[in-house]
Amino acid sequence: MGCDGGTVARRDDHVKKVKEPKQIEDTQSSDRYTHCSLSQQPFKKKIVCDKVGRMYNKDAILKALIQKSIPKEMRYIAARKDVIDLNVSWSKNHIICPLKKIEFTPGHQFVALSCGCVISQSAYLELLAVKGTKCPICEDVLSEAIPLNRPFQEMLDTMQLYCNIYDHKFGKCETKEEIGEVVSHQPKLIASEAKNKIMKEKAGESYAQLFK
Repeated sequence: MGCDGGTVARRDDHVKKVKEPKQIEDTQSSDRYTHCSLSQQPFKKKIVCDKVGRMYNKDAILKALIQKSIPKEMRYIAARKDVIDLNVSWSKNHIICPLKKIEFTPGHQFVALSCGCVISQSAYLELLAVKGTKCPICEDVLSEAIPLNRPFQEMLDTMQLYCNIYDHKFGKCETKEEIGEVVSHQPKLIASEAKNKIMKEKAGESYAQLFK
């Protein structure tokens, strides 16, 4: 029987629909540590990140903002102020933590500090153990940190949440459920929850090592 009264769905159409999400996830998992999440081009020297922790080449984001071609799923990036310039350390075209000298890979979580400096999660946790600590790179006071390249599903959920916040701000929420979701998850709470999650995951182990 045809799907629209005359067209018969082919088996390969169904197969493509099933495989597509997996292909996207696999690509994101490997390439987002070395490539711009917007242009899919290799990272250049000037990189920015958004509040979700996705990383982009600065010129790609600026071009998209000027041309008003930001993808719908990234509409929470509405202006230049919605991305942070990153101070990244490099070694042979790979991003590394300047404190721990470890490479930015799926096996090593990194964070972007509020000043834009990028360090590993383990280095960040050790810095948090010292109250009033300043960024060891630029000497700015440490505050909130954004987890970079968070787990794929968490990233998608956070992107959707920020899109909902954007829609609510501009009166585009259509249902009470959407409005309720936005009201209960404001941006500052998201950043705070992300920070607390990082601390809880590794705090016990990292703090114990500090006092050995």
